Amino acid sequence: MSVRRLRFIAVVLASVVVGGALTSCAPDAGDALTANAALGQVVAQRSGCMSCHGSAGQGGSGPKFVGLSGSTVRLQDGTTRVADDAYLAEATRDPSASRTAGFSGVMPANTLTSTEVAQVVAYINALAGVASVSNERL
Repeated sequence: MSVRRLRFIAVVLASVVVGGALTSCAPDAGDALTANAALGQVVAQRSGCMSCHGSAGQGGSGPKFVGLSGSTVRLQDGTTRVADDAYLAEATRDPSASRTAGFSGVMPANTLTSTEVAQVVAYINALAGVASVSNERL
């Protein structure tokens, strides 16, 4: 998807967000997504992430997005990591780098750009009520 098209989508989504029609899928769904998080939701849906992580980020055959950001994640090797922006970006970019314990499926590789990864991280953060450290490339 071209940068120009993503900017167009951002403008459209931002206008919807301002209008209050687009809300997050978080437990307190009254909070509107930021434009960056809304783009991340679109990227996650378009890229097939939601087929395993749940249509509303509630989880499924993959870990849930809701409440993930800022939590402690147990990995298959027994170690733990805090799901901060760096971890979320790494897990999105290179799914095999840090496999979550309790999930046997293998997340497929993807071709997301750095901007798209940052947008997905913003979306995951929004589902936990956490602001992204950076809206720029992670």
